[in-house]
Amino acid sequence: MTKFELLTIYDRYGKVIYTTKNITQGWNGTFKNNPQPGGTFVWTVSGTDYQGNKIIRNGIVVLIR
Repeated sequence: MTKFELLTIYDRYGKVIYTTKNITQGWNGTFKNNPQPGGTFVWTVSGTDYQGNKIIRNGIVVLIR
């Protein structure tokens, strides 16, 4: 089983616009309560597997407004 540690979302300039340590909490498309423009955002998720190895995954999400 993998232990979730951190979800981070970045804008196209590499600025962190969202981060959470709560696996049940997702991003609502805002930054500082301001809706973000439609576009592509990068996400990273980190965790630890059952053997204690660090796991990092990343990808993109497209926000459509």
